[in-house]
Amino acid sequence: MKKITAILLLAAMLTGCGMDESVRPETSVSESESSEITEAPTEEETEAPTESPGLETESPAEEELSETSEEETEAEAPTEEEQPEENSPVSFKEAYKTVLEEACQVYEGQETGGSVTFTLYNVCGDETPELIVKTGTCEADYVIDFYTLTEDGTAVKLCDPIGGGHTSFGRNTETDNFSLLYGHMGYGYAFQLVYEQGQMISAGNEFETDFLDSEEYYEKVAAQGYELIDFEEVFYSGQQTVSWLYRRGQDGRLESEPLEFAGKDFSFIDLW
Repeated sequence: MKKITAILLLAAMLTGCGMDESVRPETSVSESESSEITEAPTEEETEAPTESPGLETESPAEEELSETSEEETEAEAPTEEEQPEENSPVSFKEAYKTVLEEACQVYEGQETGGSVTFTLYNVCGDETPELIVKTGTCEADYVIDFYTLTEDGTAVKLCDPIGGGHTSFGRNTETDNFSLLYGHMGYGYAFQLVYEQGQMISAGNEFETDFLDSEEYYEKVAAQGYELIDFEEVFYSGQQTVSWLYRRGQDGRLESEPLEFAGKDFSFIDLW
């Protein structure tokens, strides 16, 4: 009897420890539901949002870097004004004016007077003309100096001076060589000068002639291809100073009435 009772008690305990399926929490899902949860999002769902019209999409860091690069480029690139012109010739005007100032100082305030006559002509055949200056107190002591411009903008003498009495500045129309036209007391000649080996020398084709007056003289030299060129003269007479600027007319001769300036004037250089 005791054995039967023990068996019944054991069966009752086992029945009480059993789990009711109706109250068990639902921890599993159906196959379709599991598929929906674990399925990776589609390409459409993961695609980054497209740019909105009119909006910048650069990140702040990229934008700042872009602005910095533009500023550096602007700072490094020189403006048109800062960029030096290549092969541009050095200005000769101020350098030649300095030479003329020094030449005029010799006669300023002197009772004996004197004159400084000058012109510009491309003797060396480069981009810069040479300054040709005739100085002296009279026809007997006139000398002619030739000045050229160095690469650093300094005016220096091109060669030794040559005699300049009774001469005028000119050129040969056929060769374009600088020339001197000489005339005195019914006798005249014209000759071309070229620069060789540090000296101005005669080109070897001189022209000589007799003449009765200046009109005949200029007709004869013109027939040989010579003509006068423009020049300016600063003339000193005691305490008076006057300047004359001579221009060649259409007929190849100097105009009868030069431009006159009171005092010392270098307009010819400025007008070149």
